[in-house]
Amino acid sequence: MSDERTDRDETAPPRADRLHGFTVGVAVAAFRDAEHLGRTLDAADRALLEAGIAPAARVLVAADHSAATEERARERGWTYRRVLPGSPRTRAAAREAARRGAGGAATLVIDGDVALEPGFLAPALAVLAERDGVAGVGGRVDEAHWRRAALVGTRRDVDGAGAGGPAWRLRDVVLLRREAADNVGGYDVWLPSNDGEELAGRLRMAGYASVTLDVTAGVRHGAPRDSRVEFVQRLTGGEMNGPGLVLRRSRGTMAFGQHLRRSWGRIALVLWLVVGGLAAIFGSTWGAATIWAYATAGLLAFFAVLRLSLPRAFWRGLTLAAEGLAIGRNLVVPIALPRVGAPPKPIAPPKESTDAQAAAPGSEMRPHERDPDDPPPLVRRA
Repeated sequence: MSDERTDRDETAPPRADRLHGFTVGVAVAAFRDAEHLGRTLDAADRALLEAGIAPAARVLVAADHSAATEERARERGWTYRRVLPGSPRTRAAAREAARRGAGGAATLVIDGDVALEPGFLAPALAVLAERDGVAGVGGRVDEAHWRRAALVGTRRDVDGAGAGGPAWRLRDVVLLRREAADNVGGYDVWLPSNDGEELAGRLRMAGYASVTLDVTAGVRHGAPRDSRVEFVQRLTGGEMNGPGLVLRRSRGTMAFGQHLRRSWGRIALVLWLVVGGLAAIFGSTWGAATIWAYATAGLLAFFAVLRLSLPRAFWRGLTLAAEGLAIGRNLVVPIALPRVGAPPKPIAPPKESTDAQAAAPGSEMRPHERDPDDPPPLVRRA
């Protein structure tokens, strides 16, 4: 295997350290992705070769360390890091640690279950070069559905990016302007989910934009979204608390209203369930519970037609209901909430070495950066 790779590299076209004026770091964030991680790393290497880019670094960070993830990184020549003890075990923590470790003026952040598509990186870098106010660039994301190591289905453009345009969340595959991400503190490592949405909100408050392109950025491999398997994974992993924690974090800022508007469906569904409960308790005389049940069935049928799938509509509804209950818990009844650390703070730009180091013979001025694996401090509840 190593001989074949060496021969292939010798015949490959030379790669540049910069493209459109940017050095590029590649960050892969793994979380329960061991099954598909090898495909992710290989696809990233092929896309870099196709774009003619020699990356500043290729870093893999696994929030759930396993020997398999480390082995896949080592055998492909990637730098492997893990989230240190004391820091949260979330994909957001893996994204932030990988982003900081990868470096580069632009950082390509890829989830460990996503295969990067050739043809995305070069136009994404061109957008960053042409539009100074853009901080994050994404694209369409397709899905490949696997069950017991067998491909059982596909789905295109799962986020509805279409022909591209302004984006309100950054997930799966995103090219970040490093300076902009550092200015707002990067990913919130304490969020169990929806961290891409929360980061995009802070970037907007700082005057930056996020966009998607009319290209396919990657293919996500694994269980389909809005399915029973994904629902169970999110429920057992505490990811249903993500939207509520995003609102709790953004309370008192301009981003709160934007996040609240995007959560109206979750809140409306919880209110609808409350109406159903009241109808069952107090409306039996007038048949209110029966009317509510028929109305619910009609709504489910409507969304099943809209999504072209009854199971997807059903599991999507359950997910929204669980997330809506978590929102109420975070904002209305904040009892026994999970402990979280301080919110992200702006990361200072690299500092030059001390005068003593600069005066030493043969020494060079090198930037000093914070350890990307340094876990944020815990904040104790009052």
